[in-house]
Amino acid sequence: VRVLRLRPTRAGTLPVLPRAFPFVPAGGGAVQTATIEQLTASVAAPDGLPARVALESTPLSVDQIRGLDRRVWFSELSSLGLIAPGLLILLALRLFRPRMASSIVILVASLLLIDAYSDRLPVDDLVFAERLATDGDLRGAVRATERIARHFSDSPGINYNLAVYYAQLGDLPRAVFAARETIRLAPGRSRPRDLLAEIEELARINRTIPPLHRFHPDLFVFSSAILANGLLVGIALVRRRRAILLLGGIVLVLLVVASALLLVSTSISYHSQLAVAVDDVVLTRIPGPDSDGWLPITGGTAVRIVASQGDAILVETSLGQQGWARLQDLIWQKSPLIELIRYRAYALEYL
Repeated sequence: VRVLRLRPTRAGTLPVLPRAFPFVPAGGGAVQTATIEQLTASVAAPDGLPARVALESTPLSVDQIRGLDRRVWFSELSSLGLIAPGLLILLALRLFRPRMASSIVILVASLLLIDAYSDRLPVDDLVFAERLATDGDLRGAVRATERIARHFSDSPGINYNLAVYYAQLGDLPRAVFAARETIRLAPGRSRPRDLLAEIEELARINRTIPPLHRFHPDLFVFSSAILANGLLVGIALVRRRRAILLLGGIVLVLLVVASALLLVSTSISYHSQLAVAVDDVVLTRIPGPDSDGWLPITGGTAVRIVASQGDAILVETSLGQQGWARLQDLIWQKSPLIELIRYRAYALEYL
């Protein structure tokens, strides 16, 4: 027996294309294949707006999104400018030897130069999405926030709001993925972790892998910059050459070893987002449409990608259990279908 389960995505008369059905006759003999003709399904449009799922977490305001948003330094060459204060102090004290007041002015000016970058957030679009949600048009708020998220996918605040809207709309798997993206982009904040825990509790998710890291790589970029600036200032203040060499050598070795190890480890975890099941999935023991399922996992469960074979993906749960899933069953950053699957409006329109 093969059961065909349908999940309506839009209204209308839609074609259903069942796969061929291989079987062995009751009396024995060779394997035969039954070809099933195309079926149709009529889907009626729902009445009114969808009921919101009860959620304690609320969307962020524009100011809160701006406070959660951050500039990523560890992957930018401009992060070398963080050592500008120490270099300026070194040049000032060694070459020009100004008074202390002049040195402080140079230091403050360099810090302001480093911190000066434009507000990149689309404020008008965010306000429009917030107004749609307040007026009760939750689907419109989701579509508007998705349009923003496509261009600002590295914004933790926008991903947070997308997770809240998805959860309120009842799309818990995509809410889980957006909440996990928020944690990945802002791992030190507790609010996104509380949101993820609330969504996973609503979805009754088990066998999920927790978020991988709690530290952003920029933490070690800034600590390295502080140590480097301290080294440069120390070189500028210390007069004895031997002491300068000894101090510089010790600090530099500690700086390079500690910063390199921590920066590499955190940057690897930063880019290693787990895959999330976009719906309830039954993992199979071997890849292919005719393999029997053996392990059901709930939509929204985070799994680790082990291997791939065409459109079949081998995944592993938090308990170390492995099975094969289809590429379209997973929201995964490295998936070629990520644009179509991750965002709800696109998934309902194209998949």
